[in-house]
Amino acid sequence: MKLNQKLILIVGMNGAGKKSALNDFGEMGYFCVDNLPVHLIKHLISTVRDNSDIKKAAAVINLQRANQFKPVAKLLNSIVHKNEAKVIFMDASDQQLIARYKEHRHSHPLSPYHRVVDGIAEERRLNRPLKQEATILIGTTNLKPTSLKQRLNINFPISHKKAFHIDVMSFGFKYGMPLDADIVEDVRFLPNPFYIQKLRHQNGLDADVYNYVMDKPMTQEFCRKFIDLLKFSIPGYIKEGKPNLTIAIGCTGGQHRSVTVARKVAEVLSHDYPVNVYHRDVKKSYQEK
Repeated sequence: MKLNQKLILIVGMNGAGKKSALNDFGEMGYFCVDNLPVHLIKHLISTVRDNSDIKKAAAVINLQRANQFKPVAKLLNSIVHKNEAKVIFMDASDQQLIARYKEHRHSHPLSPYHRVVDGIAEERRLNRPLKQEATILIGTTNLKPTSLKQRLNINFPISHKKAFHIDVMSFGFKYGMPLDADIVEDVRFLPNPFYIQKLRHQNGLDADVYNYVMDKPMTQEFCRKFIDLLKFSIPGYIKEGKPNLTIAIGCTGGQHRSVTVARKVAEVLSHDYPVNVYHRDVKKSYQEK
């Protein structure tokens, strides 16, 4: 990967959404640095270039003093021409910026003892050279947070087979629902191997239990419909910039039905996406109440 595809430097107007953009990059799998001091810009470039563990990085450059803008603009010019990074300039209308300052009750760093509007005007003047060096301009005046994320995904697309991954989890409702699940499916309506004496003390990792559950027409139809729904919805999660999806499948004790169905779902989805499967409660002693 070229360096300019690995490193994103974010500059622009205070209040235009630089931190929101950085958070979005974090969700996209970027190593993120907030408020990067000016004197560390070159150090970050060399770190990203020389460290193979950092696949991609994004940083917001911290500009608080008027005398910093011109040198940084000159530095960005050199960085862009050397293809060392892409530069995003984020902007918004004065009216929108003023409204955001009022909402958060902040003073402007360039005009701490005067009107916010004066600080914005001065910052806009100082930012002109930086804006000219930007490779991407993003205006956030009428941009919702989800739209900003979509805009970033368009400009910096994620290869979902490499970056996006799915976690499939089985669990028992008697031990509590998982708090980190995006999708929860209840399979307690499926035939329960617990009531088959020879299967009671086995679980869905054993062939006898797996085959018992999966041989039932109701299980087969459910899995087909549930997996079809997942295949339909997963691209939408990717489009929204979600880096991973946790699918939790529960039965009473997390031993038989949920483990079996989780295995089946993970097996099918793994043909298209990286999938991890985890059986949260399978090792717990299961005594039906």
